[in-house]
Amino acid sequence: MNNTMLWVIVAVAAVLTLGATLYLMNSPGKGPAASNTKTENPSGQPKGNGEQPQTSGDLAGDRLPEKLDGFMEKFRSPHIDPVLEGENHSATVTFEPAAGSIYERVIESIGVTVVLFDDPAKISQGQAQLLTQGLKLEPTKVEDSEVQMGVNAETGDIGVTWTEGRLLFLIATTLSEEGKKDPKNLEILKRAAIMAATMVLKTKK
Repeated sequence: MNNTMLWVIVAVAAVLTLGATLYLMNSPGKGPAASNTKTENPSGQPKGNGEQPQTSGDLAGDRLPEKLDGFMEKFRSPHIDPVLEGENHSATVTFEPAAGSIYERVIESIGVTVVLFDDPAKISQGQAQLLTQGLKLEPTKVEDSEVQMGVNAETGDIGVTWTEGRLLFLIATTLSEEGKKDPKNLEILKRAAIMAATMVLKTKK
């Protein structure tokens, strides 16, 4: 497990690590139980007094991609109880390369995590907790949206993050041990990360 770049995500095992297979891929039964039931009122607040009812598009699980070309789904949890301050819930999905795809033996996995906050003011604080140890992020355009991408060429890790309203998005992908042998594979990893971000952005309603 690489300690130089760590994304701590509350997703079943509460840890998503860049530079290794996602913890929740390896240990889906550990950590707090994740419910697959989506709440009708995710804010937990009454809908009276002029408050607009929450729509399904506000739920973190609705923003997870259904599929990624060249990958197969290994684990999905559309509703995970909150741990971060100001968080309502989170959702996560993990993909690994499909047999025969260009990603096989090159990429270890891609993880997508979406966190819904009740308090938008807490998002930056939550993002700082999730992205630790100083990964340098740079702005990148994806689907006419600006996202932040971090690349660690030494460890073969790439992370992408952005926010939309009360939602925080995190994508983590890493090269396999075999994939790390060829520096050119970092470009394949980058394209896969952008593809995942594109699919997530297309879920926006």
